[in-house]
Amino acid sequence: MMTYIGKFLAVTTVMGGLLVASAPQAMAQNAGKAPVIALINYSSILQNSKAGKSVNDQVVKQREAYLAEIRKMQTGLEQEAKELEQQQSVLAQDVFEGKVKEFRRKQLQAKQTENAYRRALDQMQAKGLRAIEEELDKILQAIAEERGVDIVMKAGTPNSLILKARKELFITDDVIKQLDQKLPKVTIPPVAE
Repeated sequence: MMTYIGKFLAVTTVMGGLLVASAPQAMAQNAGKAPVIALINYSSILQNSKAGKSVNDQVVKQREAYLAEIRKMQTGLEQEAKELEQQQSVLAQDVFEGKVKEFRRKQLQAKQTENAYRRALDQMQAKGLRAIEEELDKILQAIAEERGVDIVMKAGTPNSLILKARKELFITDDVIKQLDQKLPKVTIPPVAE
């Protein structure tokens, strides 16, 4: 697991390599000119865009369906546990142990199902975010070319390096408007469990 410093060094090394590779061309074109920087609040884009809300709504709906199934399994297991407890004094020891073994198998299966649902929700959300990010990349590229922006950076996320910036540098609202026009809804295909 990389430490924060390790991640920072890895990112700066990659960014440095990209800057060095493009430096001669950039210097020739922009001699003496400071780079134009724009910022986006990625979290705000996901929370406020139609596409982000669409992904969230679908994931929440599927989570609720999974939770209903999990509650149903748990209720069944609780009922079975009560029945086993009542049968303990009535059944022969080997028969009772067989029922306990079967009950434990069902408990394990329920836990595996719950874990599969959790993975399916993660995959579902990842697919939705990937669709948004693909369109977002196109939008940011177009805005950068249109406005002469050299660098677009994320702000407002735990991993962003931006601590404070002037409000004028943010293009988040414009990005949300364009994303709403180009990708008003994301349809996430069902995840096989």
